[in-house]
Order: sequence, then C-alpha cells, then structure tokens
Amino acid sequence: MYYCDMKILLTFLSLLFISTTTAQSFATSDAPVNPEGLLKYHKDHFMLKGPVKKVILYSKIKRSKSLKQIESDYLNSTITIVRGYEYPKGKTYTFDRDGYLLTETNGDNDYVKTYNYNEKNQLVSIDTKYEDEDNPKKRNYISDSNGNINRVVTNYAYDDYEYNGKNQLIKYLDSYNESKGGSKGVTTYTYNNSSQVITESIEKVSGRMIINTFITYSYKKLEPQKWLVTENTKRTLKDPQLGNKTKEYKSQMVYTNGVLTVADYGVDENRYKFTTDRFDNVITYENATDDSKINSYIKKEINYW
Repeated sequence: MYYCDMKILLTFLSLLFISTTTAQSFATSDAPVNPEGLLKYHKDHFMLKGPVKKVILYSKIKRSKSLKQIESDYLNSTITIVRGYEYPKGKTYTFDRDGYLLTETNGDNDYVKTYNYNEKNQLVSIDTKYEDEDNPKKRNYISDSNGNINRVVTNYAYDDYEYNGKNQLIKYLDSYNESKGGSKGVTTYTYNNSSQVITESIEKVSGRMIINTFITYSYKKLEPQKWLVTENTKRTLKDPQLGNKTKEYKSQMVYTNGVLTVADYGVDENRYKFTTDRFDNVITYENATDDSKINSYIKKEINYW
C-alpha cells in the first residue's frame, strides 16, 4: 500500500502548453503515465499552464481532538469525533517568464536548489545550498544534440538517459553509489503508435539481491480526455539467502484530464476529486473515498506573472 500511496502522490506532484525549447517528452492527458518525471525543469514537465511565476505545495494533515476532549465527549455520551485539518507548507517552486524552473525550496527553508541554464535554455547544473553548510552541492547535466538531458553527474556517480526519435525516454541507467558498492538500476520503456508507454522493465541490483519488475500498460478511452489505464505487474526477487520470490498483481486507474480520479489496486478502490483555477491548473486534490490517507490531501497555491 505504501507503493500505491507514493504513486498517487507522485502522480499529483507531476501536475505541477507545450514548448518548442524543451525537447524532453512529458506526460499528457492522453498519456498520463508516461515517464517524464525523472527530469523536471520546465512548467511543461509539471503539466502547468499559463504564465506561472510561483507554485507553493501544501499537504493536508489530519488533526483529531485531544485525548482529554475525546474522553469528555465519551462521558457525555457523544462519541462523534470531529476532525480538523492543517496545511503545512511544502515545497516552493519559482519559474521565469519562459516557464523554466529557477529555484526549489523545501517547507522548512533549510535548503534551496538553484537551476542554471545555458544560452540555449538547456539545464546545465543544479546547485543545492543547505542552511547548515557553507558551499552548495552541484549536480551537472549534459544534453544531446536534440536538447534532451542524457547524463547527470554527481560527486559519486552518474545517471544516463536514452531517448528515441520522438524524444521519449526509452532507457534510464541509475548508477548511484555503484562505485562504493551501492545499488544500481536499469529501466527501459516502450511505446505504442499513440505515444503511450506500454511496457516498463526495471532491474535493481543491491549487493547480491536482484529485483526485476515488468509492467505492461493498456489504455481504453472512456470519453474525451478520460482514460482507463490497466497495469499488470510482475515482480521477482532473487537473493542467495532469501531465495527466489515472485509476485503478480493488477491495477486499474482512471485519469480525467490527466489527473488520477479512480485507483483500484485489487484490494480496494479509491476515488479522488480535484479543483482547478482559471488556467485549468489543479489546485486541490484529495481522496474522496477514505480520509485516512493523508498523502492524498494536497493543495497548491499558484502565482502568475
């Protein structure tokens, strides 16, 4: 269930006009699960519309009554517990007038990421400055001839990305800390003629443990801008001590205008509702089925130029 909740959260966060200067492909209403989320540096990659200047994310946290108040209600034969909510501040993103991401700050203001570009508006580096450190940490980005970022270099390792002729991501090599004996992973994607991802294959290696995940996606159009996406997943664990284990499961999701509105993971079905502003950007998103899922209560404040 943790995987499901995180996927829902990441789906919403990806909802943060299509530009001719950003070659990298990204998710659309007709292809809502396309893997554009690895490298986000333009409002296109967040599915944002209009002259966006700043985005502030908030997560809705449930706050029940105090234990003393609950006991008092119980003694008075009142057992209904009224819940309230708070919206602690999450990340803040700022964009320039061309839609390029400039800064990212977390809710506690203890770090700031600054995005740097060259004269072609290609991302060349991200500097992360932590409040308790003097010097920022730098991550460098190298682009191919089409403007797609194909290598990310850090102090420890590098990640590689490969694209097809449509600028769609087809391979992702994660070699983080591999030189120090850490994990590495390879993810590959294939697409149909409608530019929708149809297979995702992931191999993760950590020490002697190997985890292989293979996902197939199928699509059914329910109505204009509304899609049913079916995922069939097979996951295999290989470990000299734990042995080999395989798990298969099926998930079905409904996306409306690119936003997840129904999620059925075979155990239970969750429904979600959202609201939009005058530019059709999502500004609130919440679980309409079960209010116990805190991650599904999110709102967004958007400032425009």
